[in-house]
Amino acid sequence: MPDGETKAHDMEVDILPDGTANGAPDDYEFKVIDETTHHVLTDQEIPVSYDPTKDGLLLLDDNNLLGKFNLGQIKDNPIMPPTLTTNAFDEATNKTTLGLGQVTIGDNVTATNVSSAKTLTGVLVDSSGNPVKDNAGNVIQKSETVSADNQGNLNTTLVLPSFDDEDAPNSKYTVEETLLDETGKVLVADKNYQNNPTETVTVGKVPTFSTQLSDNVLKFGNNVLQDKISGSGYEAGQQVQINVDGMIDASTNKVLPATGSAVLTADEDGKISGEVSVNVVVSDAALTGHHLTALESALLVINGKTSTKPVAKADNPTDKNETGTVTKIPDGATQVATSTVQVGQNTIEDRYQSSNGSYVSGTLVLVKAGEWDVTKNKVIPATGEATLTADENGKLDGKIPVTFTLDNSEMGDTIVTTEAAYLVVGGKQNATPVAVNDSHTDKKEMVQLPDFQPHKEDNLIAGTDKNGKLSLTSILEDLQELQDDRQNISNFALTNQNWDLTTDETSPTYQAEVSVTAKNPAVNRSEQNCKMNNNNRNVLLGQTYDFPLMLDVRNLNQSAQETEIQMTDLLPTQYLNLLLDQVTIQNSEGKVLDPNLYTVSAGKETKGKTPITIAFKATKEIKEANGKTVKIVDTTKIPLGERYFIDLPVSVKDSTPQGTKIVNTASETLLDTSGHQVTKATETRQNQVVTPSGSTKVEQNTLKPVKDATYVDDWTSDKDRPLTVGQTYTVKVPDFIWDKTTNQEVKATGSVTFVATAPVMTVKIPIQLDASSLSGHDLVTMEDLYMKDATTKKDIKVAQFRDKNAASETVHVEKPNVPQTPQTPKTPLQVLTSVLPKTGDKGGGLLVALGALVLTSVAVLKRKALVDLKRKLRRKLKK
Repeated sequence: MPDGETKAHDMEVDILPDGTANGAPDDYEFKVIDETTHHVLTDQEIPVSYDPTKDGLLLLDDNNLLGKFNLGQIKDNPIMPPTLTTNAFDEATNKTTLGLGQVTIGDNVTATNVSSAKTLTGVLVDSSGNPVKDNAGNVIQKSETVSADNQGNLNTTLVLPSFDDEDAPNSKYTVEETLLDETGKVLVADKNYQNNPTETVTVGKVPTFSTQLSDNVLKFGNNVLQDKISGSGYEAGQQVQINVDGMIDASTNKVLPATGSAVLTADEDGKISGEVSVNVVVSDAALTGHHLTALESALLVINGKTSTKPVAKADNPTDKNETGTVTKIPDGATQVATSTVQVGQNTIEDRYQSSNGSYVSGTLVLVKAGEWDVTKNKVIPATGEATLTADENGKLDGKIPVTFTLDNSEMGDTIVTTEAAYLVVGGKQNATPVAVNDSHTDKKEMVQLPDFQPHKEDNLIAGTDKNGKLSLTSILEDLQELQDDRQNISNFALTNQNWDLTTDETSPTYQAEVSVTAKNPAVNRSEQNCKMNNNNRNVLLGQTYDFPLMLDVRNLNQSAQETEIQMTDLLPTQYLNLLLDQVTIQNSEGKVLDPNLYTVSAGKETKGKTPITIAFKATKEIKEANGKTVKIVDTTKIPLGERYFIDLPVSVKDSTPQGTKIVNTASETLLDTSGHQVTKATETRQNQVVTPSGSTKVEQNTLKPVKDATYVDDWTSDKDRPLTVGQTYTVKVPDFIWDKTTNQEVKATGSVTFVATAPVMTVKIPIQLDASSLSGHDLVTMEDLYMKDATTKKDIKVAQFRDKNAASETVHVEKPNVPQTPQTPKTPLQVLTSVLPKTGDKGGGLLVALGALVLTSVAVLKRKALVDLKRKLRRKLKK
């Protein structure tokens, strides 16, 4: 071919017959194809019946087909080099600026004079000409087969693989294109990456987003706040995950845990909008009043996977739109439902309330209770908790059962209940309490473990009712009129409170009474108290009476493990006889206990005093934590939590001196399995021993000066020092009476023995003496009172009368008178009548013994009268 000419293309000519049903052709298809350009130049059908007028067709007679067609002009053109131009763009937006995220770059390619083009390859490079790679390290490139048109022109779009551009904001990317022929020879290439704006796309700036909380008040609990999100600069259609990273405390600059996430999709303008829930737990009371700001980040979601590196953050701690303020600390008002507890296991109910609305509605709050011994400043192990739910107003109200065990060592102590409230989040309790109530002075939270109060009672019989009126129609006010007081006791009661069996003294008043009576047992006297007060009352020789003791175990419950429960009364046995076989114990309802449930024993007498111990038997075996077996009081047989009343009878020894004070006190002892022993003393009581005494009065004030003078002395027992009913007494003249005239003793005799039938009674003692030489003298009667000792059977002098000036005991011995007229002597009957008391005389008749003495005296008088009569008759006969 000449230079400058274009070689003619090879042509492919196809003539194909179209067959008929009988096999003869109907027509022929005439088709010419340019083998270089593959263009079809003509494609015609020629029928068998020839139409010579049809242009371009000639059917020869010998069935040869001649085709004529236009091959175009053949020009002599110069050879032109191929050209290549490209235009890169964002496939999603058709813009030259890429959004951040998963991007796809397209490149519009235009090439000329590339008739032999076969392969188009595009490679993405950065501004330094380095190939851009995806996260897997693969170069972002694309190759595809292409073909030019008949004129050698090529127009196509090459779309590169998608990749993540989040790490390259503001970067510039260029697509380098290369066009190869079918032999792999480069026809043309465009690798100008430095200054090729049409081939370059730019990654956008760092995207931004802003947020705004829906609520600026944070409460204690799990706060769920809605946060409005808005942002831009993302690849259209890009999914963006907004994560809550925490909340920063502006006061401490510390980040609190907070959670929440939402996936938003960028619109066609690369903008995102929506909401994310911010979940933050406020549990630390120290956060009250602090400002917390939400921290959030935006991460791209590419191919279903969320990037680990945020493309944008909202983390400005001063952003008021993102800040909430923690409300005030939750309050916690509490109050226990009881005021006293007991030794043993206790379960009390503690009401817990939070009323200031500081909790998030629905928040679970675990309230744990404990016990603190205020007195000993120590912890009491306790268990008690309850999970409460905050109501719609953020308030709590519930009850907590608190169980703890006390032993004897805590008696008298004040116990206070404490509480700590913990948030429960995700089923787990927070380690730090949100509210703590640990005041040791809150009286609403205090319970008392009282000391027990044993008593030595001071009442003999039921005295007064609560209005101070006598409860009995007839009260024997004088102890002398009482027999065995055990027959009269109808209840036990405290001083001045005997109308109420349950009335108790306070611990201070009880201790004061114990202390005061120890110094002065007579402080509680009947005239200072109630009439039935037994304390400081007189007791008589031989009298039997009780010491009423009250054993107090009201401060022990049925779970108390006591190895010893006993009461000991220290009695002055030098003055008292013990009647231990008559001891009885009653419970608070008056039921008498089986004697097999307790023991009564007397200790060794020391200095005239003997301890008498009444102890409950330890009949139940238990195993302690260390495996050791111990015996404790069986509370199924001897219930605790009440009082037991003990009658301890005694009798006063006949040998007890007048005025002896029987001072005694008792004590109660409790010992538990822990070895804690507590002993409490009762009040100190006393009774004064009164020996009988009396007064005397002669029945006649004058006496004849005769040798066998006789007169009667009335001895009356003293109301304040009475006789003991049933006791044998003797009133006896001590072999003399007193002559006031000469201040000398005068020999005399006289006595009477009797059995007392009443505390106060009068007996008559005939007195005999020789008064023949005592004319004009005044004589005073002297007497002694003896009592027969029931033990020794001997007479013991218990009283004597020695008043030398007593007018009531004075008789005057008359001076003898010379009779003017003989007097008729009295008959024995008249003598007897003058001696014996007349009917209606005050004081009643003589006792049998006295009567015998009088009759004897009458017989003597009768004999003397007869002798005198004989003497007178003899004198008359002599005259």
